[in-house]
Amino acid sequence: MLLLVLHPITLLEILVHELAHLKYMNHSNDYWSFVGSILPDYGQRKEWLRINGPTLTLE
Repeated sequence: MLLLVLHPITLLEILVHELAHLKYMNHSNDYWSFVGSILPDYGQRKEWLRINGPTLTLE
């Protein structure tokens, strides 16, 4: 289980991600382009989660 509480995510990232879904109800290229217009380094943030996400547990 991915535990976002263990991710060094900011409230800004969560808000941008969810608000982007008001415009794009998916994770299409248009969606990520929109996110990138607000968070230009979203690719680095997304890559961190891809690499570290599987290790986030409460065990």
